[in-house]
Amino acid sequence: RDRRELLRSADVFTLELCEARSRHVLLHGDDPFTELHFTDGELRLSLEQALRSLARQLRQAVLSSVSDESARPSARQLLSQSIDRLAVVAANVLRLVGQDGALCEADLIGRLAELAQVEAQPTLKWVSCLREGDVLDDPVPALADLLMLLDAATSVVDRIGAAQ
Repeated sequence: RDRRELLRSADVFTLELCEARSRHVLLHGDDPFTELHFTDGELRLSLEQALRSLARQLRQAVLSSVSDESARPSARQLLSQSIDRLAVVAANVLRLVGQDGALCEADLIGRLAELAQVEAQPTLKWVSCLREGDVLDDPVPALADLLMLLDAATSVVDRIGAAQ
């Protein structure tokens, strides 16, 4: 039953299952991912949904942080989680366009920015700060830089869809 459920959910959880398949290590038994297949269209749609959802969440966090300083801690937490999600999305966008998606976080973000024709350095600066444990007093500039990258990456994924 679990294998059938996994296979039936591939079109709904394409990005999540694609990422799990790329990272899993078989310890024992049959590999449940061997029968799992995605179309480029399914992956592209899942990537677009992830990017648009993430951008919406970040926009809400910016608005909350600007209007209410007490919302800034949750905005900082969302920023950190968003970077994790961005790395997953970037790896799969790169795979979708035929590039290597097995890179470190900074290289994934840099390659995605290159594809999207935007500067990676502003986002990478915030990523470095967060990964080193620095506390951002005001997360709004970091959120704004990340939103710029997300919007440009969404355009890339849209263009892939138009070309399919």
